[in-house]
Amino acid sequence: KVEVTYLEIYNEHVRDLLAAGPAKGSHASWSLPSLRVREHPRTGPYVEDITSFAVSSYIDVERIMILGNRARTVAATNMNEQSSRSHAIFSITVTQTSIDRDEMRAMDKISRIHLVDLAG
Repeated sequence: KVEVTYLEIYNEHVRDLLAAGPAKGSHASWSLPSLRVREHPRTGPYVEDITSFAVSSYIDVERIMILGNRARTVAATNMNEQSSRSHAIFSITVTQTSIDRDEMRAMDKISRIHLVDLAG
């Protein structure tokens, strides 16, 4: 199973770039609610209530990334007309489930990849 999430950090607020669907405009994500960062005692930091999409191909990943990019906070600079003003984290979570035949129970192995784009 493969799932993705996409968030931005702007003015010390964490926003879910996939929560609102397609958005347009230089401050499209401002209308999104700020999410809370929590820490799980075993698995570490996570963002509470973030939208997660299951994907099955690179094309799925690319479409979701494009959708999230439309919601990013951008503004014009002297060098770039559509410069990002936020940090963004696109996360890919891969879960592999296997059966322990001795104990007759399912076991999950989870890997996460975080792709980070800094403002500017």
